[in-house]
Amino acid sequence: MQLLFALAPLVAFYVLEDRYGLRAAVAAGMVLAAVELAWTRWSQGRWSRMAVFTGGMVAVLGGLSLASDDPRFVLFSPVLGDAVFAALVAGGQLRGTNLVVAALREQDPEVDLHPLQLTFFDGLAWRFVANLVLHAALTAWSAGQDRDVWLFVSGPLQYAMMGVQVAGELAWARWVVLPAVEADEDAARAASGPPTPS
Repeated sequence: MQLLFALAPLVAFYVLEDRYGLRAAVAAGMVLAAVELAWTRWSQGRWSRMAVFTGGMVAVLGGLSLASDDPRFVLFSPVLGDAVFAALVAGGQLRGTNLVVAALREQDPEVDLHPLQLTFFDGLAWRFVANLVLHAALTAWSAGQDRDVWLFVSGPLQYAMMGVQVAGELAWARWVVLPAVEADEDAARAASGPPTPS
C-alpha cells in the first residue's frame, strides 16, 4: 500500500499533465500527498515525522509551482526536494545526530546499538546524501530533455536508486555488520571469563 501511495502522485502527474496541463497535474500530486499523509495517520495510529515532512514539502513546492507562471519551477522542484533532504541528513551528521539512529530511538528509546552499528549508520547517512545529490544532478539535467525523460528520472529512477541502496545496506548490515558485532560481543564475553558461582 505504501508503494501504491508513493507511485500514485507520479502516475497522476503523468496522466493529468498530458491531458489537462501542468497546474492540474501539480494540484493532483498535492491532493494525493495529503491522502498519503491521512492514510499513514489512519493505518499507523500516529503521524509519521517523515510523512509529515514529505507532505509539507509537497505542499510548499506544489503551492509555489501553482503560484509561479514558470513551468521550469515544476521541473526543478524535485531537485530542491533532494537538496533539502540531503542538507538535513548532512547537517544532522555534522552536528553529531544521525537521523536514522534518532528515528530508531524514537520508536524504541531502550534500543542499544553497538559501536560498529553506529559506524554503519553514519556511513549509511553519507551514502544516502550522495544518492540524493546524484539524483538531484540527474533531475536537473533531465529538465532540459524531453518530458518523458524528466518523468522517468524524477520518478521511477529515484525509486530504483533508493531501492538499490536499501537492498545494499540491508545486505551489508546482515552479512557484514551483524557477524562483526556478534564476534565482538563473543570476544568480550570470553575475555570477561566464566561467571563466578555465588
